[in-house]
Amino acid sequence: MDFNLEAADYHRNGVGGSGFYVAVFTSRDFGPGRFLAVVFPEYSKDGELLPRSPRTAVLELGEAADGNVFMHQQLAEDGQFVPRTGGNAWRGADSFPDLPAVLEAEVSARFERDRKLWAKRRASQRIS
Repeated sequence: MDFNLEAADYHRNGVGGSGFYVAVFTSRDFGPGRFLAVVFPEYSKDGELLPRSPRTAVLELGEAADGNVFMHQQLAEDGQFVPRTGGNAWRGADSFPDLPAVLEAEVSARFERDRKLWAKRRASQRIS
């Protein structure tokens, strides 16, 4: 799957919740638009990241921002379909099996870069 990662982060989700990765990306394979992915990674007994997570959600970001978070088209009280609802569901685990590993690598690299930048910032503030 071909995708371009725009932003990614890891959310700890408090002390008792399950941590997850969140990302914004584009994908020529999926067509136009920007996508939001939420991945709850799974690990082996040895602590190794499993290559794909069935707990992956992918939504088209513009559709979600407009209120379309629906997998299926919605029905109004009169039984008519509500326009611009449904279809904003993507099989994240099937379509993006490499996503957990890509997100872990991206977030880890950014963490290391930021750690060095914070150390440099602290050092410069002690000098002045």
